[in-house]
Amino acid sequence: MSFPRRRLEAPALELAPLVDVLFLLLVFFMVATRFPDPPGAISIERPAVSAQGAVPERAVRLSLSAEGAAALEGTLLPEAAPARLEALRQAAATGSTELSLAADQGAAHGEVLALLALAEQAGFSSLKLETQHTKEGKRAQP
Repeated sequence: MSFPRRRLEAPALELAPLVDVLFLLLVFFMVATRFPDPPGAISIERPAVSAQGAVPERAVRLSLSAEGAAALEGTLLPEAAPARLEALRQAAATGSTELSLAADQGAAHGEVLALLALAEQAGFSSLKLETQHTKEGKRAQP
């Protein structure tokens, strides 16, 4: 008795499971990837208003009043941006890369952003925002 010979077929490669695995890998890498900060960005440490922390000794203190007057380490700065930039560069040249910014709650947002841009140009790489300590997260009374 003679059996019919079966043709040997090459195994078929299923593409659907491969595509599923590729999509899973794509999603994994999208979720796991950390993108660096844009070049020149000042990292901001957001302070908690219900907890009080000490400002490090090496941080340069910059203050901004509600009227827009700025003071660096207690010395009043001129209103012109180039003069403020030069003063910040001199402060950064002392070796400190941390800036502690204390802005009045009535200070204009644009003034704060202008000071941040000048600090970045001067070479400060770290910024600390000072807040007033309050109990239970309630806003402090003036």
